[in-house]
Amino acid sequence: MNKGPKYNFGFLATPVPQTSGNCSSDRTGLLSLSTSTSTSSRPESSSAAPSASVSKLRKTSKGSAFCTPRPPVSRTPGSARTLYTSTSATSAAADSSILVAIVEGRGQARGEIGIASLDLRNPELIISQFSDNQSYVKVTTRLNILQPLEVLMANTACENGNMTKLFKLISEQFTNTSISTVQRKYFNESKGLQYIKHLCLSEYGTVHMEVAQKYYCLAAVAALLKYVEFIQNIVYAPASMKIVFRGSEQTTMIDANTACNLEIINNRLNPKSDHCLYGVFHKPQTHGGARFLRANLLQPPCDLNTIATRLDCLQELTEKEELFYNLQSLLDRFMDIDHLISLCIQIPKQESVKTAESKIANIIYLKHTLELADPLQAALTGAQSPLLKAYFQVKHHFNCIISIANKMEL
Repeated sequence: MNKGPKYNFGFLATPVPQTSGNCSSDRTGLLSLSTSTSTSSRPESSSAAPSASVSKLRKTSKGSAFCTPRPPVSRTPGSARTLYTSTSATSAAADSSILVAIVEGRGQARGEIGIASLDLRNPELIISQFSDNQSYVKVTTRLNILQPLEVLMANTACENGNMTKLFKLISEQFTNTSISTVQRKYFNESKGLQYIKHLCLSEYGTVHMEVAQKYYCLAAVAALLKYVEFIQNIVYAPASMKIVFRGSEQTTMIDANTACNLEIINNRLNPKSDHCLYGVFHKPQTHGGARFLRANLLQPPCDLNTIATRLDCLQELTEKEELFYNLQSLLDRFMDIDHLISLCIQIPKQESVKTAESKIANIIYLKHTLELADPLQAALTGAQSPLLKAYFQVKHHFNCIISIANKMEL
């Protein structure tokens, strides 16, 4: 019997969790607990859903139920609770397809945080490790930028109803995000390093040396990828993923409260209003551009070379109207390339007619995208800024793929 993915979403669509139970009796090997959902944007959430879900999970799971009470009150772990939503982040969470794993050191290492994040629509694994204070400003800032669909933590973070400070903080501040817990043994730094060596593209192959001694972010990688493979019933193709270690260097950290007060992403009085900084600039031609814009508004670079390179590109686009409008019309024809690549590198564990049809559709989408490479290069002819010249020269990397796609058409 084929097991479908937990999050089903079509090309260019918002992810929708399966309405059936997430932890059926044949899926309790990895999950020790059940998932807590807390947003009205997910179709399976209703006033009666929590109690019914918990009842089913208690019958099927050998471990205790998930415990993510919001707000924190004295309650049996996994018991039914009222669902709360935060309107300021609802739209971002509803559009999100990012899963994040977080692990914190124990004992004398408390405050040392490892984070791994993976967008199901973007073949890029971002890992971080840093020391945080007891208010966990860096963690909340990172989560505010990502607005994850689901956060993964070790079951020891809420064992026997005793929540750690970090677990409690995430539960209270990110009420649109589901929190899932798995057994601590899956946070294994050795497995995490193996995953990185196996999945990383050759262009980013040095990242494993950079993180070899960063045990907490490696542990987060192992748990996250194991969890994604389990719930989505897929494996990622070898040497297919961009893996980046990203610290807080060369970026400006804007904490969640400051971002809210400055109305960077949302208007405080009316969350649906475009009267905010993001609303002023939010006219991207592509989905990737929208994600990039949001991330850079919340965590702008402070590296002089990066800023100067972008300014040179901006100046050339404003001075050369023909270049600007040619690029604008071309970008309108592009699909979500990150999403397309992500679909291409996800290999189903079980083949079916549906997966075969999906592969055929992905090939058609890929060929359509590659056909735009020549017009894009032609539009960039004569560009002088270093960034645009780099984009002009990248086309030769696609030649091999284009030739393969043409052979498949024949």
